[in-house]
Amino acid sequence: MLEFGLTNKIMDKMHIKKLSSLDEADIRFCWEINLTKMNNKNTLVIVHPSSRYCMIYSNLPRNIWKTLDEFVRNAIAEAFHRECFSNEDIDSYFELAGASRYTKTHGRKATGGMNRLMTELYFMEDIMDSDESFQADVTNVFNHGVATTAYYKEFNYITPKSLFVCEMRNLLYGEEITKEKAQRG
Repeated sequence: MLEFGLTNKIMDKMHIKKLSSLDEADIRFCWEINLTKMNNKNTLVIVHPSSRYCMIYSNLPRNIWKTLDEFVRNAIAEAFHRECFSNEDIDSYFELAGASRYTKTHGRKATGGMNRLMTELYFMEDIMDSDESFQADVTNVFNHGVATTAYYKEFNYITPKSLFVCEMRNLLYGEEITKEKAQRG
């Protein structure tokens, strides 16, 4: 199941009082979603918790809260395209994941990485593109920078982009996830 872990800010915007409890989902199908203000605009932050791969969006459409599921699915598909996965790979990912549902965030490990990213995000206001929805420059800073992840402690320092690609290649093709691959920038 594709799980979108919502923070309290997102739950408030969507008028959700209570979310379903977490299953033991495959973390490769989990995404955390948070909301903040940047340059006086709502900014959506979508984070893949195990790799810390992120996507940052501003200038959100008015109906985002009614179509959040579709918006996030499209954002994930765009991320796969940016990382050179084929349409067939994207279809396979969503087929393997199955239906999506909103849940609570996926625990301390997941929210710790997201909170770290949120703290660093406030230093990026100057490179936010006020005309674009997808914040490519800010997203690239985070995805190409060196990070640690609670899910792969033995890897020390990785780049979120490289680890995300490794995880998806493991899921889709059965390739092994190695420290060397996860640290390529």
